[in-house]
Amino acid sequence: MDISFFKYLNMSWTTEQLLNEISTRKKVVIELGCGPNPDKDVIGIDLLELDGVNYVTNLEEGLAMIPDNSVYEVRSRHFLEHIVNFDTMIKDI
Repeated sequence: MDISFFKYLNMSWTTEQLLNEISTRKKVVIELGCGPNPDKDVIGIDLLELDGVNYVTNLEEGLAMIPDNSVYEVRSRHFLEHIVNFDTMIKDI
């Protein structure tokens, strides 16, 4: 699927910026499949580069970019049911 149609001028973080943000926060909360309206004060992660999304990645491939034991809370709404590689995702969480 060509997702370029859905991209906006929002510049998402690089992996280096994501890791820096994780290392500077006292309590890291990520929202998977956040869409354009992630909760306030969370790191929004999504497949599409939408307004409000901080880090764009294919979550089907897991969360290997996030260091172990660095996240306090993982949030998600109406997202996990769309994951085909569910086992990979749950292992990383």
